[in-house]
Amino acid sequence: MRRQDCVRQALAPYSGKVRIIGFDSSARELKSADELWSGGTTHMSTAFRILVTRRPDYSLVMSDGAVADPEDTLSLARKTSGIIDTLYIGEANPEAEAFMRELAHIGHGRFSTFDLSQKALGFAGAVALMLPPPSGNVIRL
Repeated sequence: MRRQDCVRQALAPYSGKVRIIGFDSSARELKSADELWSGGTTHMSTAFRILVTRRPDYSLVMSDGAVADPEDTLSLARKTSGIIDTLYIGEANPEAEAFMRELAHIGHGRFSTFDLSQKALGFAGAVALMLPPPSGNVIRL
């Protein structure tokens, strides 16, 4: 199962209760996880530019951690309000995992990993463990 399909399935129970920002070479706020796309180079800083203006209390960043702009992203994360938890999605990649771990550290949050070779249902459970109970004023990536 593709990464974005796992994310769609995991966020389905939160439909209408969370804000979702999709990103690759650009970022935009989505109406639902069904709008997620893939392609292009991952410029996570584009999503963090949105987060800085939204000032969420909590954010969950789900990514493979292979970003084109790690320093810009970490710099913007330092300006973001609220807790930032990260969920690394993919096979073992020490460099990408280190980036996601640092992002969580900056955001005073938790870092977790999920190997996509596991079943998607397991991924939905991993996401549910990271997210607080659904409420309307939270932004998730």
